[in-house]
Amino acid sequence: MANYEIVKFNEATGSILVSYKDNGETFVTYNVDIPLDENNHFITGDALDAYITGMFPSAVLARMQALKAGIPNAAAIQSLVVQPVQQTGSAT
Repeated sequence: MANYEIVKFNEATGSILVSYKDNGETFVTYNVDIPLDENNHFITGDALDAYITGMFPSAVLARMQALKAGIPNAAAIQSLVVQPVQQTGSAT
């Protein structure tokens, strides 16, 4: 089961850094702006939990799981990567 951890809070921007985890392993971390309630307070408790849980990136998790299983044509993409050119000598 996937879950999340709040790993940082920036009071000046009203945002938190949320790491989403699957089986204890972080698979993505997002910056999340915390909504304000009718009293101009940050939402907390169940409201904050529901907000963060509602943003759960299930498509990202499914993609990561598919990538871990291996993609049969990955070599076709790898063959398109330009190899870096090593410089010889020094520029003057």
